[in-house]
Amino acid sequence: REAHVSVLSRRPQAGTLKQMRIAPPPISTVIRRAPLALGALAVPVASFVAAAFWGRSCDEEHEEREREADRRAAIVRDIVASLDKSEAAQSRQATGRFESRTSEELPPQRQDEESQSKEQVEKEGDDDDEEDVDQIEFRTLAVKCQELVRMRPSAQELEPGIRWCGKLLLKELRIAGRKTELQKDIRYADGSRLNSILSSSAVIDSLAKDAQQRLPLQLHADIRTACKKGQHLQRRK
Repeated sequence: REAHVSVLSRRPQAGTLKQMRIAPPPISTVIRRAPLALGALAVPVASFVAAAFWGRSCDEEHEEREREADRRAAIVRDIVASLDKSEAAQSRQATGRFESRTSEELPPQRQDEESQSKEQVEKEGDDDDEEDVDQIEFRTLAVKCQELVRMRPSAQELEPGIRWCGKLLLKELRIAGRKTELQKDIRYADGSRLNSILSSSAVIDSLAKDAQQRLPLQLHADIRTACKKGQHLQRRK
């Protein structure tokens, strides 16, 4: 009991508790240490803001890249559609000429005239071929396909685009080889244009590899044959 009384007697009085309260720091200390406190609060806030901004920036960049890929795919798609349309028109034209000639019995003299006319058309066909080449060249479509494959390697427009690259390249190789051999066109006489087109043949293989596509076997073989003929003409010059 005496021990209990002794412990109770040691309880601080109300006045003593007031004396034990921690006094606030001087205003000069608060001012001096305020930047440190604000800096400590600013770090997590800044980190949160930066993370939110970075995420939004990445999303916007991704959306912009997708829009650009869509635009480039549309360009390739439009070029391919134009080439398909032109090819179909030429096919109908050729079929119509053939049917008109075979639907009637021609006398021998007329047959000779038709034969001479056909030879003349074939001789003048180089100019028509070149005009078609000037409208849409191999290099033009190849560049558009390269731009698309860098942004969207799996784009469905690449398969017909690369196939048409091969067809245009073959056409240009044949025209250049024929004109270089005939030596009637000064633009082809020195062989520089043929050499330029031959150097482009490596582009089609690289492009097809990047897009994980393959040219049709016959088209690929025809391009190789035209390249060999062009190289043979170069060695002769």
